[in-house]
Amino acid sequence: MNTAITQTPAFGLRIPQFGLAMLSAITAAAVLAGFAPIQVSIWTVFLFAGPHNWMESRYFLARMPVRWGRSTAFYSAAILGVLLLSAGWILVPATGTGRAVWHSALILWLLALLNLRPHRSAFASAAWPAGLLLMSAAWLAPHTADLVVVYAHPLMALWFLDIQIGRSRPEWRAYRSCLAALPLVLALLWRFAAQPAGAPDRLIDAISLQAGGPWLVSTHVFLETLHYGVWLVALPLLGLRGAPWRWREIPLIRHRDGWPKSIRGVLLAGAAAVALLWVCFAFDYATVRSAYFTVAIVHVLAEAPFLIRQ
Repeated sequence: MNTAITQTPAFGLRIPQFGLAMLSAITAAAVLAGFAPIQVSIWTVFLFAGPHNWMESRYFLARMPVRWGRSTAFYSAAILGVLLLSAGWILVPATGTGRAVWHSALILWLLALLNLRPHRSAFASAAWPAGLLLMSAAWLAPHTADLVVVYAHPLMALWFLDIQIGRSRPEWRAYRSCLAALPLVLALLWRFAAQPAGAPDRLIDAISLQAGGPWLVSTHVFLETLHYGVWLVALPLLGLRGAPWRWREIPLIRHRDGWPKSIRGVLLAGAAAVALLWVCFAFDYATVRSAYFTVAIVHVLAEAPFLIRQ
């Protein structure tokens, strides 16, 4: 890692300190996920699932332009795709054929967004052969494709973090060397992590099913913990002009052509939903967790257009 010390104006961190913070977070998440995967999964989802969704909404609203201009087709396709694919994930039977159709639609949507970007690159055309190859793989192993979505999602948070560091603190790009520890951490988790235990069988089965098997529970918990940390700590510190509750900085609220009442209503409704989710978790954690991860596909899909639009 680059050890040159550069003082940054944001919360007094220097480059080595930021790298150390990243390594500490990775290590702590791995230790917790390795020794008590079920308990950590239960508590992290209970505490952070709702707040991190709200923070994602806050972050994306701050980056939504007031006028779409040349991006009108892109944003229209993005919103329509999120709505239709989310409904399809929930309503289409979870059979092999149903999942294969859904993944095919997802891939076609992503390819369309690549081609609808205002500054279309050669990569957009080159992505079609790869997309069609992935579509074939989804038909051969549709439930494996489900797991790809599950595990790609937390890694997308690190992609957002990298983009934001490039914008706000490019001198911190040296943190990427810290990510080299991820393969080693994952290998150690697969070798030494505890097997799921310590909760009712129904909950253990549900958590194991979501992760793709009992031996993958620690891996999923580890990545999800990093995901929550990025959205609740790193990105708010780096990517927001003010505190999360200071909404005046959001262009859709500040601009004369924005929708201040609607956006404030969305954020207030989201905060109320977070509180309601905590209450529901307290009454019936297993059922609410299952329902949450079914509808959580909405925010997974909503992240894709913002990554493609970069």
